Amino acid sequence: MGWFLTKTKKKERNAPQQARPSQPHQKWDPRRTLKGLQILGLGVLTFGVLATWRYAEDRIGQYLVRRGPAQVLPQQIELADAPGWISPMLAEHLRWIVAGQVSSNPMDQQSLNVAVAALNRNPWVESVGRVERFGDGSIRVHAKYREPVAVVMGPRGFYPVDWQGVRLPGVYQANQLSLVGLPVIIGVSGLPAGEGERWPGDDLEAGLSLVRWLQGEPYADQIAAFDVSDRDARGRVRLVLRTDQGMVRWGLPPGMERSIEPNAETKKRWLRSVHGQRGRIDAGGKIVDVFGAAVFVHQPYVSEQTTFDQARYSWSR
Repeated sequence: MGWFLTKTKKKERNAPQQARPSQPHQKWDPRRTLKGLQILGLGVLTFGVLATWRYAEDRIGQYLVRRGPAQVLPQQIELADAPGWISPMLAEHLRWIVAGQVSSNPMDQQSLNVAVAALNRNPWVESVGRVERFGDGSIRVHAKYREPVAVVMGPRGFYPVDWQGVRLPGVYQANQLSLVGLPVIIGVSGLPAGEGERWPGDDLEAGLSLVRWLQGEPYADQIAAFDVSDRDARGRVRLVLRTDQGMVRWGLPPGMERSIEPNAETKKRWLRSVHGQRGRIDAGGKIVDVFGAAVFVHQPYVSEQTTFDQARYSWSR
């Protein structure tokens, strides 16, 4: 048994080994090696350029901050899209907002974004397109602004609003209205919105639609106030033009007449005719109705005269 084991091992040792399949020999390709080295070198070079640029940008920014002015001045800021109605005082106020946010580092884009956000929070600004900086240090602001088109009588005075009914900064008293020179809207039921917010309710919207419809008319200076306090049995606003002597009962807001009343163009044509014939849209201290089938002029009833006197007192005191 021991022999068998020994003999077997010997045979195994002396047995010829099977030849392994030979591996194909791959030749060295210089072109492939060169291409790999080029790709590796390009990556290293790119990383080095980016790192160097980042370092140089930081150092240049720090140098310019140290050598540049302490702050951006309002005189360096241009309101590129400022409309003609913006007063010099308001324009200066908006420039100071930008100057207070923009750093003197010409490479600081973040401070320009902060200035955009600050302008968007201002009630006078509807939206900001962009704020850009130029090589000479000047800054240009592209924005849309909210124009005051009327004042609304509220609990503490008269508040300016734009065409969308957004409340703008400021509160005026009755003795200042002639200086402001804006149409007056009275009888609005909702409380004043915060500055930069839209006034609640549909009555102000109705009043503004008539202000827009009658702007530029030759008798516009005879309208002391646009009264939106009256409503019909269905809750619809019925507009009244108050003068210093009488009134014009317009009726439903422009575009809301449908088949109930004459359209706004017809009413405006009738009002021009009364103004041309009588010299005044109230026909000389009377009540003029233009919401019916024809123009109707009459003396105010006792109840109407009392209501009129109260309204006149409220906006003129």
